[in-house]
Amino acid sequence: MRAEFVLLFSLASGHRKPSGSAAPGSRFPLESAQDLDVGSNSLRTYLLSVNEHFLLDIQTRSDGSKFAELVLQNQLDREQQSTHQMVLTAVDGGAPERSGTAQIDITVLDANDNAPVFDQSFYRVRLAENAPKGTVVIKLNASDLDEGPNADITYSFSGHAPIKVRQLFSVDSRTGEIKVKGVIDYEKARMHEIYVQAKDKGPSAVAVHCKVLVNVLDKNDNIPEVILTSVSTPVQEDAPPGTVIALTLSGQESLPFLLNKSSEGYFELLFLHAFSPERATNVLSYLLWLASTVNMTKHL
Repeated sequence: MRAEFVLLFSLASGHRKPSGSAAPGSRFPLESAQDLDVGSNSLRTYLLSVNEHFLLDIQTRSDGSKFAELVLQNQLDREQQSTHQMVLTAVDGGAPERSGTAQIDITVLDANDNAPVFDQSFYRVRLAENAPKGTVVIKLNASDLDEGPNADITYSFSGHAPIKVRQLFSVDSRTGEIKVKGVIDYEKARMHEIYVQAKDKGPSAVAVHCKVLVNVLDKNDNIPEVILTSVSTPVQEDAPPGTVIALTLSGQESLPFLLNKSSEGYFELLFLHAFSPERATNVLSYLLWLASTVNMTKHL
């Protein structure tokens, strides 16, 4: 009679799901085929189709019946091949011998054996001074060859990111977007270094890091200042052009004065025309009038 290979295992043994981290030598028992014959016509052995990863180990029970186990011979790698198909054949001892077959489907489960990888390890971006809060500075992207939670990536500041950076910027844990959080002031800092890490949600996850260099672009957001250090010296009515009348810490090109550098950080303020007491009674009042005319800030 024909050796009947009754596949009772269906998903239980016909569909196996070993992990990608399963070590060579791992065993996966298969349910036995059933042969209604007895004696020499009963089930004699099992055969497995040729494949790269598994071999078949046939065991004999105390009653003489046989069963088979799949034995992992070579490491599985889900990223290279996520499924494997083999044919299991049961052969009886009759003459002529008869056989039955079943297909074994192997689905390799993901193991968290890949760390995320950024598109780049270093990014350079430019950001305008006084950029509004919520402005997207850059959108980082990291990818992971794993799947499921093992490929679900979260972004955050690296542990050594300074507090100053955390006050000025935020990192969206889901999208990887770096956004403006505080006031970006070119006069306080022309550059910011942001260190960001990416980490998956799998077990024994390893964080990877990247650096973002933000160059701040200056904006003309400061009014020029004239700081007078000497305002009490009287000026003669007939003082000739070129007479030194004051010292200033910072000049303004639009002022109707000639500025000559006298020392580091200081300039001589030279009145270009004959002084007119009819316009101002002294140098100080004249400069105040001039400053108000050109809409400048005074610090006396």
